[in-house]
Amino acid sequence: MEGLRRLGLLPGQVVMLHASVSAIGWVEIEYIDTTRGALEWEGGNYFEAIAREYLAPGKGHMGKVGAAESYLFDAADLIRSAIK
Repeated sequence: MEGLRRLGLLPGQVVMLHASVSAIGWVEIEYIDTTRGALEWEGGNYFEAIAREYLAPGKGHMGKVGAAESYLFDAADLIRSAIK
């Protein structure tokens, strides 16, 4: 779990480890548990807030994949926008 810890976790963040067999063999995946949000934030769902702010000026794309409303973002640009 040292990979994510090097990123500088904030207090209260929980790192999860999932191990599984895949087509390439045994793999371990580290991730920050976001089942209740990665951090408490008074503004509600910050993932949704970041996405809405990004989409508002016409960035990204919205559409359907099957019956699901879906969004496509430029990852590097989204990260820059989210950090601001």
